[in-house]
Amino acid sequence: MRNHIFRLSLILVICAISTGLVFAGQSQQPAKQASAATADTGKNTAAEAAVNQMVEKIVARETALAATMKNMHPLVETYVQTLDKDDELAFRPTGDQYFLGKL
Repeated sequence: MRNHIFRLSLILVICAISTGLVFAGQSQQPAKQASAATADTGKNTAAEAAVNQMVEKIVARETALAATMKNMHPLVETYVQTLDKDDELAFRPTGDQYFLGKL
């Protein structure tokens, strides 16, 4: 389960970085360079196709994860810690409130 979440997070980070690089490589070109822009169109469409493929893979994995999670009943444990100001330390814990539930 953690491995799947790690892979999904890694894919999302790679997708975000590659999308940023694609958009950073694009610039607004003056009218004089219109002929050069048509040559770059082929490069941009290839880059856009690669990004679209990555997005489709991410969506497919998210759909598979959602389908897998429907059959599971993971528990979530969380707590809130109450803090009080202390002269020696910045804060000190005075109590905890726990919550255990299903995801």
